[in-house]
Amino acid sequence: MRTARIEDVLRSGERHDVVTAFEVLEHLASPSSLLLGAREILRDGGEIFCTVPNWECDEVRTTGRHDWVPPVHLSFFTSAALSALFTRTGFRRVAVGTIWAVAPPRSVLEAARWLRRRVLTRSGALGLWVHAFR
Repeated sequence: MRTARIEDVLRSGERHDVVTAFEVLEHLASPSSLLLGAREILRDGGEIFCTVPNWECDEVRTTGRHDWVPPVHLSFFTSAALSALFTRTGFRRVAVGTIWAVAPPRSVLEAARWLRRRVLTRSGALGLWVHAFR
């Protein structure tokens, strides 16, 4: 396992089976540049796994947190946008899912409210994950 910048790995000529980028793409003005570089350093059949904040989540979209908005976060992703980005940059078998940050409540009434929000508004799914292959 190694932590490195894509540019440094590209210069070294190394090839890898797996690339991860957890909570990175949203900080880039051009996330496609990182993905193109990642695709280049992956061996045939290599895998990439990334996570990003979920723009479809009300809590993310309406946040007042300074570390979730520009100039810290420069790119924002929905499930469809994330899938399209990976497909457009040449990845295949792209799978996208949600990361739930809130556990289901304990009471029946709270559980009903939680389930309604989860199904109708995606509230609580603070993140998205994507897994794809070169």
